[in-house]
Amino acid sequence: METPAWDNALCAFAYRFPVDELLRMAKYRRSAPALDAVGRAAAAIFKDRWRFAADVLIPVPLHWSRHWRRGFNQACELARPTAAALGLPVTPEALKRTRRTSAQSRQDLASRRRNVDGAFAARVSLTGLRVVLFDDVLTTGATLSAAAMAARAAGARHIRVLTCARADVQANLKNTRT
Repeated sequence: METPAWDNALCAFAYRFPVDELLRMAKYRRSAPALDAVGRAAAAIFKDRWRFAADVLIPVPLHWSRHWRRGFNQACELARPTAAALGLPVTPEALKRTRRTSAQSRQDLASRRRNVDGAFAARVSLTGLRVVLFDDVLTTGATLSAAAMAARAAGARHIRVLTCARADVQANLKNTRT
């Protein structure tokens, strides 16, 4: 297995019922109650388990066209309660998605990596900063690795990952249509 581009990761929940349903409702139906429930619950877990110094929390960005179509970035909305609980500024503009990518959920591991390879760039210098990347779900790590590489290229000193949920990679990839 390939070493991730970040230093460590902490996931609040396993991606299974009821968390998986709440995250799908939040992401695809913009359910404010679901966003709030998962965001606050994850923030409480992260506050209890967080033992690292950090300077900034950066939600994984959507491409502008997906953000426009959806009307929001679920990672950014879910990150806000965690940032408040940890006393970190949320900086959604620090990274950008440089190109449209296909949805990761229907792809195998190799396709996921190719899909997001080089898909992120920093908009600001992160030189010397301890960065926390935040996303809704960690499956194979392809998206977060690509975002972490962009943060490293911008000078980030340490990169930690926080996600609301961690998917069972083996089960997920077995059920993937290729």
